[in-house]
Amino acid sequence: MVLRHQLQQGMKDMTEVIKVGIIGTGKMAHIRANAIAGIDGVKIVVVGSNVFGEGTEANSERLLAFASKSGISDTEGSHEGVIEKHRLDAVVICSTVESHCHLIGLAARSGIGYVFCEKPFGAEMQEIDRALIALEHTGAKLQVGFNRRFDPQFEELQGRLTDGRFGTIRHVDIVSLDPAAPSVENLTRPWALVRETMVHDLDTAMWLMGDGVEYISVRGSCQNPDLGKMELYQIDGAVAFLGFEGGETC
Repeated sequence: MVLRHQLQQGMKDMTEVIKVGIIGTGKMAHIRANAIAGIDGVKIVVVGSNVFGEGTEANSERLLAFASKSGISDTEGSHEGVIEKHRLDAVVICSTVESHCHLIGLAARSGIGYVFCEKPFGAEMQEIDRALIALEHTGAKLQVGFNRRFDPQFEELQGRLTDGRFGTIRHVDIVSLDPAAPSVENLTRPWALVRETMVHDLDTAMWLMGDGVEYISVRGSCQNPDLGKMELYQIDGAVAFLGFEGGETC
């Protein structure tokens, strides 16, 4: 588990309990909370989510239920409250992509030394650059949840590609299929399949090939007629073509 390694190795010299905050109450927040619960010397002290606005009551109930299930004593009704109102050693960001860069920068400027953020890093290059500047200026450490780079099988494949055992690699095919259909919540966010799922494949391609991407083309489609009936107008499949600076393709 990448998160376990980051917390144990990055903070192994700390003798006190490592205080962690979680932002978000969705599927990935639950997964991260369960992972952290199994790490000695680490405690989640607060969980927060933006509960106000549309669906306030339901959001509040979900936040309280998350805290109760995970044994977290404190809650905050905003993302920022987790960072600004608590003295944390680390923060885990599991909110929607539009908030990632803002929260990364805020955490760094607030003195939090370790930040784990779900992929993708951000939605726009300008906001990513601003977050990187904040990290550089403060020295805070960031890890984005691209877990394939730490998977033993993927690591072995990458090693074989780079040491020449497979010869010169000119093209790589990556096919990814989720075990189940995407949730309605995911389908309400534009191009979520690309930004939040295919992004794993894009990162893997760049890691395996080693060169920078020179150009990329992405096409999405929807083959499920039920989605049209629901008027969601989202994609349930996508294909990407990447061209690398060395001439390789994926």
